[in-house]
Amino acid sequence: MRIAYVVTALTHEGPLNVVRMLIGEMTRRGHQCMLFYLEEREEADDFGCEKKRIGYREEVSWHEYDVVHTHGMKPMGLVALYLLRHKKPEHTLFVTTLHSFIGEEFKWRFGRWRGWLLSRCFLRLVNVHDKVITLSDAATEYYARWVSMEKLVRCYHGMDLRMEAYERRSRQENIVVSTYCALQRIKGLDVLIRAMDYLPENYCLTIVGDGPERRHLQEMSRHLGQRVTLMAGQPEPYRLLPSFDVFVVSSYSEGFCLSLLEAACYGSEIVCSDIPGMREKFSDDELTYFEAGNAEDLARNIVKALHGSHGENARRKARQFSVEKMGEKHEEIYTK
Repeated sequence: MRIAYVVTALTHEGPLNVVRMLIGEMTRRGHQCMLFYLEEREEADDFGCEKKRIGYREEVSWHEYDVVHTHGMKPMGLVALYLLRHKKPEHTLFVTTLHSFIGEEFKWRFGRWRGWLLSRCFLRLVNVHDKVITLSDAATEYYARWVSMEKLVRCYHGMDLRMEAYERRSRQENIVVSTYCALQRIKGLDVLIRAMDYLPENYCLTIVGDGPERRHLQEMSRHLGQRVTLMAGQPEPYRLLPSFDVFVVSSYSEGFCLSLLEAACYGSEIVCSDIPGMREKFSDDELTYFEAGNAEDLARNIVKALHGSHGENARRKARQFSVEKMGEKHEEIYTK
């Protein structure tokens, strides 16, 4: 098959890491891949295939491909414009992956009313595609209100699971709580900082990442002094996991959360918001859950996780989310 992947920009972000893994797996399976991107930003690592920047008004011969797979609102819009101008090619399958619960994401990014309007525009673009991939059963149920069930198909993300498990950091005087993600409101990092007020003085917090919330988080954490460290984003932040005691996902909403999967692969003790889509992947024996948005409950469960033993269970569960399984499922979707 000839497969075209279309993204907004080549950045070090979760969805782009998924595209990189998909390209590698599809190429390994003998398919020919091409990557198109719309905006020149931070250049990510090599994707293992030919890539080309295209303009929003540029005519692309999508009919030359067996599959056109978009990731993000702008690539979906590009495909929608093409289908408005041309008769849909009978032999080309148009696929999109929904990486989040769009109503929640846009509400946090743009506000209630603007987010509602943009989410409706987003859903119109979704519906021009032949197949719509969701990342959990909860997400499938969520999108079934606007998208035909005949189009929806669930496929969990996967990742390269060949990372070595590490020895748990030996207990030291200072306990390091950590997370890495894009610094956005929906990630609930304000809750994580507020949780530090309920923890003993020897608990420290390290947040790794970049984004629009950095200045706000710096102001919030000023009274905590050196107990909170905001590090710049790293190309491979999972390499920092051996230096952390507890890994936290404090998001108000998540599609899949690759950073959680990476922490699970390393056998980390993980505290996670109790939000839709997470419990179907990891149970109470694998993660420690807390009430989303509740800083006091988060602090209580950080202490619980520190003295827990869920890491090995999480590592065993993570083996189910391999890039090979993700590639096999995508190939099935493309060829069925």
